[in-house]
Amino acid sequence: MRIWLIGGTTESKDVANAIADLNPVITVTTPEARNLYRDDLVVFVGVMDLEASKIFCRQHEITAIIDASHPFAVQVSQNTIAIAQELDIPYLRYDRENLAVTSHDNHLQLASFAELLKKDHLRGNLLQNFIESYQSIQQFNLKNQST
Repeated sequence: MRIWLIGGTTESKDVANAIADLNPVITVTTPEARNLYRDDLVVFVGVMDLEASKIFCRQHEITAIIDASHPFAVQVSQNTIAIAQELDIPYLRYDRENLAVTSHDNHLQLASFAELLKKDHLRGNLLQNFIESYQSIQQFNLKNQST
């Protein structure tokens, strides 16, 4: 099992620290964003188009995606959703508080990542399995802080 964390934000740093024991693969678009993360985490720097992202998922055997990219990186999120659907990989979007989100049939908007963990939103989902395997995940508090 390998989690792809799409990062580059302060929130993604918090997520990375919370799931570090699960050995996520993190991607960011700038060398400066690489500095957000601990040295022991795997972080790739660069921009990937749709096809390169598919190859990345296959090469790294990605089984779940957490998208904590910048709220204005709409194309990144749209591409990632398309990849997740095509490759049948669970996708979780972490949004900052007060972000306007467009409506989708499969969209669930929650106040925080902690709220997602407290309820049954993940029942039967692969994301539930890796979250439950991480015993201390409830210790972190992702209170949507702006960068």
